Amino acid sequence: MTAPARLLAKSSRNPDAPRQAETLPGHLGSVVAAVRTTFRVAGTVLLDAMGLTNSADAAGLEAALLRAAILHDIGKANSHFQEAVRGNTPQALRHDWLSAWLVLARPELREWLFNASSDRWRDTVIAAVAGHHLKFEDGSVLEWRSGNGAPLTVYSQHPDFKACLQLACRELALDTPPELEPTTMENSGSRLLPELRDWLADLPDADELQSRLAALVKALLISADATGSALPRQGVDVADWLESVLTRVCSAQDLQTISKVRLKGSAPRRFQEAVAGSTGRVTFARAGCGTGKTVAAYMW
Repeated sequence: MTAPARLLAKSSRNPDAPRQAETLPGHLGSVVAAVRTTFRVAGTVLLDAMGLTNSADAAGLEAALLRAAILHDIGKANSHFQEAVRGNTPQALRHDWLSAWLVLARPELREWLFNASSDRWRDTVIAAVAGHHLKFEDGSVLEWRSGNGAPLTVYSQHPDFKACLQLACRELALDTPPELEPTTMENSGSRLLPELRDWLADLPDADELQSRLAALVKALLISADATGSALPRQGVDVADWLESVLTRVCSAQDLQTISKVRLKGSAPRRFQEAVAGSTGRVTFARAGCGTGKTVAAYMW
């Protein structure tokens, strides 16, 4: 396939002159906006909820989220996806696999994007990117799908691909991005995407702290991707909508009032009092249906 005039992230009624939100750089910009707003409004609360209150965790989380937002769909800059989104042949390789593979297979891209990041944060970002559609289990799933036997080309010299890297420059204050030569690959059986396979094989076991950070990055990337996909198509500003939603929260007094209304003047049950008095970061309550677990959660 000859490289199209525009690289799409979403289907478009006019693929040659799509709306900005439908293009790859436009979509990545929307997801970055979602990440920035979410972190600004709720970052402290989210870190606290995960038991992550160190300032280094906060700075690392924001930087990781921005990198994940920029990388998560960059693998869509390939011939198969661009054909598929235009209603033609299916993809042989998932775009999320290619997004993770690209940063592993191109050391100049990896070193430029993660120049000030630790290996821990780099691996956290790559894992979130590879798994943001929940379709990635282990290296055994990296197989060429039937239905498209044509070679797959990554359009890394395309102006829209370069615009994605320029977005990273602006958001992360990075130097001039590297020039990446286009890559063409064919079905090579068990050695498809070898850099991604090797990274998976060599990935060390995560400790509890890294597991929490990775879970938070992945969850927020999925959320930002959904927000950045749906809202712009409806003409809704991502940042404004997120701020209005994330600041619409209950106060402690609101929760106390709800608890009293739900109890209808009755005294709390013993397990409800136990839940309310829990000081743990996570509290597990086991009780039958209709016994008041929701009230206990409000009391907590």
